[in-house]
Amino acid sequence: MGWKDTDERLIRRGELILDPKLLQNPKQELKTMNKHKRGRNYHISNTYIQLLAAIRYLYSMPYRQLEGFTRALHRLVPSTPPRADYSGIRKRILRLSVDPYRDLKETNEPVTIAVDSTGHKRPQGWRMDREEAREEAEIREAPLRRKHGDSRGGLHGDQHRRCARREGSPRAS
Repeated sequence: MGWKDTDERLIRRGELILDPKLLQNPKQELKTMNKHKRGRNYHISNTYIQLLAAIRYLYSMPYRQLEGFTRALHRLVPSTPPRADYSGIRKRILRLSVDPYRDLKETNEPVTIAVDSTGHKRPQGWRMDREEAREEAEIREAPLRRKHGDSRGGLHGDQHRRCARREGSPRAS
């Protein structure tokens, strides 16, 4: 196998395969969703929200960037919803009832399962994550402890004692 074949395999790993049905006009689905709904009608179908949830998960994309993705996708495929604000996307994604086993049992169509053999590996597994999380929590809490004169931090040190003296704080001495 040559470099050209190897490069092509690596490139194909990055492809996100989209079902064109997800991007077509979902008028019937929206009509069903809005039939007995109280309040404002839905303008974005659940199928499209599931697509956005998959993209968010696959690319670890924040909700605001996901809103930008929907705008760009609308420019490419005008039948997709033109605007989807990030807070609405977030609420809808969090309300999704995702149960792949139920969905697989209910379908009679062929199912394609893709497996990536590379996997994500991290040295020392969960311990490393746990230590990093603890360190980050200490960094976040340190200014709060010091601000309130906690015994673990006191004031911020000599530099901040000078700042406190300038401001006339009673803790400056």
